[in-house]
Amino acid sequence: DADTMNAAYIYIFTARVYASDGRSNEALVTVQPLVGGVIYTVISSTLTKVNPDAKILLDSSIESSTGSVTGAWSARINGVATSFSALTPVTTTFLAVADGVTTNTFSFPLKIAANSLDAGTTVTFRLTGSPLVASDLVSSGYAEIALVINAPPSGGYLSVLPAAGFEFTTDFALFAQGWTDDASDYPFTYDFTYH
Repeated sequence: DADTMNAAYIYIFTARVYASDGRSNEALVTVQPLVGGVIYTVISSTLTKVNPDAKILLDSSIESSTGSVTGAWSARINGVATSFSALTPVTTTFLAVADGVTTNTFSFPLKIAANSLDAGTTVTFRLTGSPLVASDLVSSGYAEIALVINAPPSGGYLSVLPAAGFEFTTDFALFAQGWTDDASDYPFTYDFTYH
């Protein structure tokens, strides 16, 4: 319990794991409590995959008991910072009641414009909450969500038999074969047109 931990001490937590045949292993983690506070961030969206032509809304909040905070959204693709077209602010400052008792929760959703992210990529959005005034006593916090930007079906082709014929008398058969996509995007529907 964090309320009973003393900042003057370093705590070592151990987890031991035992197999049914008696083999075992353990892992250690060292924790030193901080005096001050931590800023918590939460992204409450359950999205995991979106179509590129859809607007994206990421509901989120920043919680602080230590005073005013700055919130900032960022995005990465494969670890590289990337730009995106936001319909809401990507940075803002929240002024808070800093009485040491009140916990301030600030809503800070992110809305992203349709067609602003490339299909077939995975974009990791990060919300960072930082103290408005830098302090060794208050830790910043962040939350992340990874979104797959859905790609269209690919790898297929269209063929027609016969390749030539006479208008109004020849029956043509169309074959759309070899199309693949993520299993979660099945089944396909097909639309055949001509001009």
